[in-house]
Amino acid sequence: MRTERELFEQWWFRDTPSEYRADVVNRVRDQDGYVRGTRVAAAWDGWQGARKSQNWIRTSQHCPTRLDADQALNVLAWTHGGFAVVARFEDVANSQSGYTHWIPLPSAPEN
Repeated sequence: MRTERELFEQWWFRDTPSEYRADVVNRVRDQDGYVRGTRVAAAWDGWQGARKSQNWIRTSQHCPTRLDADQALNVLAWTHGGFAVVARFEDVANSQSGYTHWIPLPSAPEN
């Protein structure tokens, strides 16, 4: 099982060629995590806050229904690869889909 930081780094540095990734990661890290004031530090703070504030539902315990979905019939789903994606509730409910967890999408902002 990968650590939360490893999952974050896989996501954040996904466009960095693998042969350069370790060097790039080492340049933005310090003893407390990531160099303050950098985009990666802000993204890490956001990642941690989002993960702590949400109670993800295991697809093995309960699959989403139409009532859980937004108007476009979507939910936020977590993949086996460690990524959050917007997906149709029917796809997440499919046991062969590769989704491990899900939550309803938040309401749209008011104007």
